[in-house]
Amino acid sequence: MNIYLLIKIEGRSDKRDELHELLTNLSLELPTINGCLSVLVLRDIELPDHYTLVETWKSPKLHRNHLAHLQKSGAWNAFVALLAKKPQASTYHRFPS
Repeated sequence: MNIYLLIKIEGRSDKRDELHELLTNLSLELPTINGCLSVLVLRDIELPDHYTLVETWKSPKLHRNHLAHLQKSGAWNAFVALLAKKPQASTYHRFPS
């Protein structure tokens, strides 16, 4: 069963260009990762450093595998360094299923 993640992030204003580049690359590359079906990156109209990512994954396990790879490679820490605070994530199933 597919899962849907909504991830809210707030970028550091002094790292705006770097985060913009990372999110642009993420929107192109994440769907090529095993298990990721899609990603949508949304930027807040009134708060330019606030984003919401909507990710669709084939399963929670495949998403966890991807996160473990990011953490092991150091990519997760590089991402978090561009943020003003910890990302807020929620996981959903489609309703009705």
